[in-house]
Amino acid sequence: MAAFLEPYGVKAVYVDPSAAAFKLELKKRGFHIVDADNDVMNGVTFMVSEMQKGNLFVCRDCPNLIREIESYVWDSKASEKGEDKPMKKDDHSIDSLRYAVYSHKVASYDS
Repeated sequence: MAAFLEPYGVKAVYVDPSAAAFKLELKKRGFHIVDADNDVMNGVTFMVSEMQKGNLFVCRDCPNLIREIESYVWDSKASEKGEDKPMKKDDHSIDSLRYAVYSHKVASYDS
């Protein structure tokens, strides 16, 4: 991971707050870890808004992310209960994008 990120000058790695072991391992290896704001609705709303404004693009060389975006669906059973919740299936790439984009936005406003 260090070799992959090194050329990009990454200053922080946004990680799911529940991934304690992963965060600990990254910290041991010298990464600056930031707990991602994993609020699904706010994160999805922000990403869609940024895409519509032309501020967020997905590289065509990210086929898994594109596939996940195209197949992102809301949980109909949760909707029947009045909840807005996506289906938790094949969503690792889109969750990662949401964590980083939304968490960076929140951190930018807090600074």
